[in-house]
Amino acid sequence: MNLKYALRSEDTEQINVIAWAEWNQKTYPELKWLYHVPNQKGTRSGAETVKLKQMGVKSGVSDLCLPYPRGCYCSLYIEMKYGNGRHQKSQKEFLKDMAAAGHYRNLLHCRRCGNSPAGILRTGTVQPYGRTEQQYLERKQHFSSREREENHMTENRYQEAVKRFFEVYRPIGRKYNLHMAAKFAKGELGTLKIYQGEYEDRKLIVKVSEKEDLMCYERARDELESWVRIQEKESMWNKTA
Repeated sequence: MNLKYALRSEDTEQINVIAWAEWNQKTYPELKWLYHVPNQKGTRSGAETVKLKQMGVKSGVSDLCLPYPRGCYCSLYIEMKYGNGRHQKSQKEFLKDMAAAGHYRNLLHCRRCGNSPAGILRTGTVQPYGRTEQQYLERKQHFSSREREENHMTENRYQEAVKRFFEVYRPIGRKYNLHMAAKFAKGELGTLKIYQGEYEDRKLIVKVSEKEDLMCYERARDELESWVRIQEKESMWNKTA
């Protein structure tokens, strides 16, 4: 499909996700096996539909699967939606069952005014898969309670640092087309990076590394706010020039 002349749809968004995965295989080799499950109805004939059903094609199975374990999850399932697309009953059932079985499942719903699914997926590839702010908090509770106790870090302090970071990052990210990547591993320095732009045009604007994850979020928030102040000053100078 030539995306240059194609209207945005669930298909074009999924093509962008796969293209992004292929682009980043050198950094994340497991993305080589991100694959599509062709279970959409489309324009298949009745006979072909019956044959595919007999062969094992099932309604409700998510569009994309990455069969690699990460953290406490067995693999990743992604259900693609665009515009006014909604979950079908079978899709909800599948995602619920996969979550109960230990898989990470994510709904990438790209609205006409929203970010691309590739951008959403990019934010979570380093840390276990695409995440919302709440998922950062929940996963941290699961994996690092011992580490927080050793560093005398309370749960409330960590959650407050994450919330304050996202309160700053979300509106700025939408305005300046920013994408975040973070990596935290026990016994290693935690790293949080923020990029502006996509693919070969992306530019690293914030990079922080700290022993404590809490400090990563606090420093990243401060440096992001400082970067925004510089952008605003440059914009004012350009207007008055």
